[in-house]
Amino acid sequence: MALYLTEGEVERLLSMDEVIAAVEGAFRKHGEGAAETCPAGVPRSPERCFT
Repeated sequence: MALYLTEGEVERLLSMDEVIAAVEGAFRKHGEGAAETCPAGVPRSPERCFT
């Protein structure tokens, strides 16, 4: 089940510093090969993409 948040809800939940840290961490993991990017429309599970 998807959870959709408004921009205002996100602003109340996260600071800009937290957002930047999360994005930096995601890019770092991707660069280290520890994260996978699934193309849009590709089925996925928590463990992998089904390409």
